[in-house]
Amino acid sequence: MKEKMINSQEIEKSFREDISQRGGDLLVYDYFGRVTMLKDVEISYDKHGIYRPPKECVPHRKEKICIIS
Repeated sequence: MKEKMINSQEIEKSFREDISQRGGDLLVYDYFGRVTMLKDVEISYDKHGIYRPPKECVPHRKEKICIIS
């Protein structure tokens, strides 16, 4: 069975489209779980050569707490 060659141009194109859609300053998790901006993340792809968009980092919501004593 012949393996498909990874098309780096297609992966980079998908990455640029992701930045265009979600914004380069979006906070995401990189491959190692560190928080970084989308525009600065190292591009990741699966074993088939398909771009894997990094997961968005959703900051913990700070709830206002009212304590009555």
